[in-house]
Amino acid sequence: MSLPTAHKAAAVDLKNEKGVVIKDKPLPVLGDDDILIKVRAVTLNPADYKQIWDWGVLKDGQSTGCDFAGDVAKLSPGAEGKGLKVGDPVAGFVRGGFAEDDNGAFQEYVKKPVENVWKVPTDVVSYEEAAAMGGISLSTVVHGLYHRMKLPPPWAPAKEPIPILIWAGATSVGIYAIKLAKLSGLRVATTASPQNHAMLKELGAEACFDYRDPDAPKKIKEWSQGKIKHGIDTISDGKSTALAAQAYSNDGGQICTMFPTDSGNSRVEVLDLFIFHATEKDKVEYFQQMNEWYKKLPEFASQLKTVMPLYQRKGGLDALPDAIAELRSGKIRAGKISVLF
Repeated sequence: MSLPTAHKAAAVDLKNEKGVVIKDKPLPVLGDDDILIKVRAVTLNPADYKQIWDWGVLKDGQSTGCDFAGDVAKLSPGAEGKGLKVGDPVAGFVRGGFAEDDNGAFQEYVKKPVENVWKVPTDVVSYEEAAAMGGISLSTVVHGLYHRMKLPPPWAPAKEPIPILIWAGATSVGIYAIKLAKLSGLRVATTASPQNHAMLKELGAEACFDYRDPDAPKKIKEWSQGKIKHGIDTISDGKSTALAAQAYSNDGGQICTMFPTDSGNSRVEVLDLFIFHATEKDKVEYFQQMNEWYKKLPEFASQLKTVMPLYQRKGGLDALPDAIAELRSGKIRAGKISVLF
């Protein structure tokens, strides 16, 4: 396959009101065991704009974007013979241009270590669905449920129902958390606006509570008979974590959060989930655990493919500045924006 020396990419431009512009950039330079992927679809996450505007970790000219799906375009010598070939459909995530200025998901080509992607069964899922499933939302849930809290996974589900609280279940992390917890044999309680309760119950939530109800923690504790010892707070603004912890067993437990925060309860241990470590080879445990999950993911593709509502924006790569601005505006609820290249 003949490859260009440059390609189109969404790059940070802090002088632009949308924060990104489409420009020509050099292709990512492959390492010893990397693959180059021709991007076919991406899905968006709050991290895509927060890394620019809120956290300030991306600077002018750096690439952007996390979740992607596409086809293998090139293998470095060290990637040969490791299960993939040119043309194979794969998906995964990167941390925008943070690790390397020219390597983000929102561009024509992205690079990844050969073992750090999942091979997509395109007869089962679309590229857009694959991007969402291989991206940071579902991966965060997997890391929290099975690696940090050591709960039973879907391939060895719980023999006895274990209650779990998903605080803010209508977020992208919450939606996947409810479905995976249900597949794992857990009893799920969640909070959300009442308008989303029916959808979350269809995913597998046994009980839904209005997050605006000041008595929600008390009601959740009553529902579980004081047995909740595990949970995920998908908001993690401090206040939300403290509210969730009020629903826990008197013995305490563990709650996974998106950022470091405080539960306000010495018995409820906070486990923050920094999923980008799963893309870093020197974070060996994170990296290997993600690679093992990606081997399992095709087995559950048919059950997870329609879990996340996708709101497609047309226009390919050129649609991304507007799509990022739309997500930042807060208009997208209970789903993800997707863009097909």
